[in-house]
Amino acid sequence: MKISNHLTSGICAGAILSALALSSTVRADILNLHVDVNTTALAAAGTPPKPFAIDFQLSGGSPNGNSVTINNFTFGGGSATASPAATFASGLGTGSLASSVVLTDDAGNPFSEFYQGFNPGTTFGFDVSFSLNVNAPIPDVFTFAILDNNLLNLASTDPSGADSLFRLNIVNTKLNSNPFLAYGLTAPFSGVTVNVVPEAGTWSIGIVMGLAAWRLVARRRR
Repeated sequence: MKISNHLTSGICAGAILSALALSSTVRADILNLHVDVNTTALAAAGTPPKPFAIDFQLSGGSPNGNSVTINNFTFGGGSATASPAATFASGLGTGSLASSVVLTDDAGNPFSEFYQGFNPGTTFGFDVSFSLNVNAPIPDVFTFAILDNNLLNLASTDPSGADSLFRLNIVNTKLNSNPFLAYGLTAPFSGVTVNVVPEAGTWSIGIVMGLAAWRLVARRRR
């Protein structure tokens, strides 16, 4: 039996909308990013300011808590080190640069910080996933920085003066509505820059499922 053009179009549109709705349901409350840092300039540094450390912070948590998972660490020929050792300076967290790091905040623990030493190679990369529980008027904030041998942030172009290399404010439950800011270090490490790439999410999944639905309808029309 042939399906009329109007009915075929309706089925196709419905299938695509259903696919998009399903994909939105699957990924509506998690934001995933990949971060790459050019660390070549740090690899050539002396001691001090070595040894360097990676620093992640999550703050806020009132009234709604959030969690951040950082994993898939790459070091571009460098490595994680035990100087300083994996340390949760405050708040709630687990893990290390050897596997993954999870930071959590809530009303009772509004500030969580992790740091650990690393030996820089040409690049440092990681994936980061955020829950998207919005607090207002002050949103939760996630930051990434590199510390010197005194556990002080290396100076960056961050205009806030916090010397972070990456910052994301959780201000919206929609995936594409949470602006992130990336910075670089200042001299003598001005070659240290950050590139942030949003990972495949709602739209990519929806498009794939929508195309699959379109192909199914097209085959039925033959």
